[in-house]
Amino acid sequence: MAHPWDDNWDVGNRLGKGGQGLTHLATRKTDPSAQAALKTLKNNKDPQARGRMHREVASLEVLSSAGGSVPRVFDHNTEHYKDTSVELFVAMEYIPGPTLRELVERDGPLGIATATAVTRRICETIDLAHSFPILHRDLKPENVIARSLTDADIVIVDYGLSFNAEDPDVTVTDDTFRNRFLDLPETNTPGGNRRDPRSDVTAACALYYYLLTGHVPGQLQGGDGRLPHMRPGFSLQETVKEKSLIGQLEVLFNRGFAPNVDNRFQTVAEFQGRIALMTADTSGAPPEDPIAVAERASAVLRQRDRKTQLQEFQPHANTIQQALQKFANGFAKKLGRFKLSAGNEGSLGAKLPENLDRVSPHQFKVQINPAHHNHLRIVVYTVASRGEQCVILRQRYSRNGSNNQIEPVDEYEELLWYDATNVPDLAPITTDIQHWINAAIQELTDVVITQ
Repeated sequence: MAHPWDDNWDVGNRLGKGGQGLTHLATRKTDPSAQAALKTLKNNKDPQARGRMHREVASLEVLSSAGGSVPRVFDHNTEHYKDTSVELFVAMEYIPGPTLRELVERDGPLGIATATAVTRRICETIDLAHSFPILHRDLKPENVIARSLTDADIVIVDYGLSFNAEDPDVTVTDDTFRNRFLDLPETNTPGGNRRDPRSDVTAACALYYYLLTGHVPGQLQGGDGRLPHMRPGFSLQETVKEKSLIGQLEVLFNRGFAPNVDNRFQTVAEFQGRIALMTADTSGAPPEDPIAVAERASAVLRQRDRKTQLQEFQPHANTIQQALQKFANGFAKKLGRFKLSAGNEGSLGAKLPENLDRVSPHQFKVQINPAHHNHLRIVVYTVASRGEQCVILRQRYSRNGSNNQIEPVDEYEELLWYDATNVPDLAPITTDIQHWINAAIQELTDVVITQ
């Protein structure tokens, strides 16, 4: 049976077998010295596999022309990917070197200097691909070939799961996939974001771990909650020879393998900068001013850490509570037979509305009760935050009779929003306090008279 590649290529020994295709060594008929890796499909009728081969060729052609470390495409017919009567093939540059898997299994883990150099070269191509933007989605040791470790000459292969992140024709809503080398929550669960370039960054981090230790990271978090580099038998302490750098590496992988993608390295450049520190010679460099370092780190915490943000919002919340207490105390001992008290105290236990964080651990409480009676009315003002803004919430409570049970009258109500780093005009709140005092006095009077 004739095949579309028979016109130009003689097919030789099988080089490899993947989930979707077969790869053979081939020689060009017009030039027997020209060799190629000829890739064909196992199931030529599978439209998804055909689409992947078409995208792989497009990705390789773009990246190769831009200088990426990927195989050159010599010949293909994937433009016919929608016509299932046509057998698809691609003949690409044959890279004779071992894969990183073969290299590490043969020679063992690499030293930090070599592992860092190789990983940085991998990152260069990933970064270039993301600029188009093209995602690989299947980075693993089998898909990286090392021409030479001496000058970190590596080639990334198998862009079969790649796609342009902005391609509207790619449907992945219900498509999950697992990479045994690195099983990510965003790719192995329905509804996950399989278009997220940060997954490629995490895969580059996993390759770095593999080169340093020879261990496959697998799932990011084990049943005991440990990350790959902290598991007994797989830790950096048990594998890496350069002991002085293990602390830095552990911090690096703590971020690189964080289960939540928002807590991992967000860009290839960020990850590259961190691994560059592993081989940087700073012994003779003057130290940076610690004040400048602290200012820069504080700015990062202020932007990214919610606890730090809320701590910065708290002084203004305290100022608000002090102002409200001063206002409410102005009515104390002036309400005849009604006793009013005001002050800060712990939460009454009511849960804040969704997506709001409590700014101050204290609430500002005003309570009124008629003399010689156990009836009580309470209003509580709480300062909460959503993002960079704060809101003053109100909730009312009551106690009737002698059972001492304080019950909520209503749910939290939003009264006033303000920018978190400012103290707002509190007129709407002081007006609300006055309205509440008037209503509470009248309601308590009616209760006492009718009991």
